[in-house]
Amino acid sequence: MQFDANTLEPKTLRQQITAQIRDALLRGLIKPGEKIVERELAAQFQVSLTVVREAIVQLEAEGIVVKRPNASTSIVQLSSQDILDIFAVRRELERYAFVEAARLISDEEMEDLEGLHNQAIHLAKEGDADAYVQADLAWHQAVWKVTKNQFLETALQRVVIPLFGFTYIQLASSAGFDLEEDANSHGKLMEALRKKSPRQMQKAFAESAEMWMDYALEATD
Repeated sequence: MQFDANTLEPKTLRQQITAQIRDALLRGLIKPGEKIVERELAAQFQVSLTVVREAIVQLEAEGIVVKRPNASTSIVQLSSQDILDIFAVRRELERYAFVEAARLISDEEMEDLEGLHNQAIHLAKEGDADAYVQADLAWHQAVWKVTKNQFLETALQRVVIPLFGFTYIQLASSAGFDLEEDANSHGKLMEALRKKSPRQMQKAFAESAEMWMDYALEATD
């Protein structure tokens, strides 16, 4: 995959490199598991290795790339077993976060979540997969923040973001993936939050988590 340094705009170089790599993923120009060679990227973008490494750190935080000790950096690729392992942890941690959010949420926080939810639905209807996945992740992160539990947030970031990164890539090549259906799947979760009902949230989250896992497993087929 060749990148064009002439398309870099007057934002930070790190932001522009990160954006170009994301775009390449969504257009199917980079495949899951493909290795990223820092020196090659630096040469293509005509920037320093430091800038490229900053961009990779950002992409790693978003779950787009994985960098293992004493190994190469590559685009995230999850097996079916990886998905099952992630959901074994996610199901417990995020269920707790959502139930706590239903118990603790303020009117102001609910208003913010309504805005994020509506934005995600709008982007889904527009078919903007790139922006939709980012908005969807932002909505989940906003729910986590309601718990005021920094340790829980950090744990969820590490568990969930790689999954979002994997989904991000698969959306590029899965024309049949229904963004609107995915966006609307948050409806019961939003209703439990509006009613501030932990009990209702328990059921809503269990249903949603199973559907999210099925989507992720389908992406590995």
